Amino acid sequence: MVLLEKIDKILATDDPSQLLEWDKSFGFHPHENIPAVITKAEGVTLTDAQGSKYLDFLAGTTCVNIGYGNRDVINAIKKQLDASAGLTGLAVNPSSAKLMRVLAEIAPKGLTRCFMISGGSEANEMALKIVRRATRKFKIIARWGGYHGNTAAALSASGVLNYKMDFDPVLPGFIHVPPPYCYRCDFGLEYPECDVMCARIIDYAIHYEDPKQVAAVIAEPIIGWGGVIIPPKEYFPMIREICNKYDVLLIMDEVLTGFGRTGKLFACQHWDVVPDIMTLAKGISSLYVPCSAVLVQEKIAESLGVAPELSPKYVERGIMGITSMNHPLACAAALANIRVIVEKDLSKNAEKMGEYLLSGLKEISEEHPFLGEVRGKGLLIGLEVVKDKDSKEPDMEKGRELQVKSIFNGLIIGHSAMRTRNSSILLFTPPLIVTREEVDKALEIFQKTISQCS
Repeated sequence: MVLLEKIDKILATDDPSQLLEWDKSFGFHPHENIPAVITKAEGVTLTDAQGSKYLDFLAGTTCVNIGYGNRDVINAIKKQLDASAGLTGLAVNPSSAKLMRVLAEIAPKGLTRCFMISGGSEANEMALKIVRRATRKFKIIARWGGYHGNTAAALSASGVLNYKMDFDPVLPGFIHVPPPYCYRCDFGLEYPECDVMCARIIDYAIHYEDPKQVAAVIAEPIIGWGGVIIPPKEYFPMIREICNKYDVLLIMDEVLTGFGRTGKLFACQHWDVVPDIMTLAKGISSLYVPCSAVLVQEKIAESLGVAPELSPKYVERGIMGITSMNHPLACAAALANIRVIVEKDLSKNAEKMGEYLLSGLKEISEEHPFLGEVRGKGLLIGLEVVKDKDSKEPDMEKGRELQVKSIFNGLIIGHSAMRTRNSSILLFTPPLIVTREEVDKALEIFQKTISQCS
């Protein structure tokens, strides 16, 4: 009973200073967090225990697409809890069956088979396992600056030195090439005279690594936390052709870009490119409950042995599933979340509000020598922080100062400082429900922040 009394005393504690102390003393934070106890989250606004409000223009970690406190999703979660919560993937549950059917309906053509799991890293890990089993080939082409997660294979695919350096040697077989970073082209070229060398280099990499050994190319449609790197319009159509040429699979990592973030339901639709495999997380459930998915083309699913009638060797081969796959609570949350996105046409709002926010940030950038290129699609926007506009030299210290003071002033934004050539890029990725008035308020706070840092 003494132990129970201690637990009950902890549970009854509401003092913010005590909670912050426990978090500091007992937590393990691989990333910096906001030094406040958040007690309420509604729409685009977070409120801490002292009553201070923050406009969350980061949507958590670019995942709460429908905003906080959506009652439709909350009620769907409650209903599922009352029905069943702890079923594993060994049993068919209505929510998972319905979600897989919905995903097949809304995904790019042919992506009809689905693994339902619980996180973006897991989804990319699963995708990499799938391509190696399906092709019986070993090598994966990825990009410097791309980020695919922190599990073993996903981290190996990521082109992020600072994330990997303490874990070397990472898994073998991952080959990295330069990203389509036109603002700082690795080839010293200018678009469009460059002949889209950043795409052609993937052809060369496959050729030199031997197409008989290269299983797949993995890419975010827009490199997100690596600095919002948007490719030229020819880039992904060229990569699709290159993959077809060499019989190499194309994995689109839509963990961050999916479900309306860029103004399309899926970012690959901006270029009418259909991947062989697509990974989803973050916006699939707006993180109300952790959820992720891997969608694959039917021909790939058949080669995997997704059911005994499709592959007599199914039971003889390594198992693909995990304990929490097809979790009913996650699937119920995702179903309700997707319905909100479609019903409210949040992709369209992301496009409209994204254009408005982008325009406002460009006006601000023109007024200050330490603000460089502003770029984005939908509500995925990056702003370069530089020593000066001519040299484009990243200013890491200034970028970090702008982020910290912005949060202090009540506007939560991100800062990418390590993933693409140590660039310093501010990230603006609010929930897709954001209004014009909230964008105006955010721009006002950001202007105030700049005046404090000039």
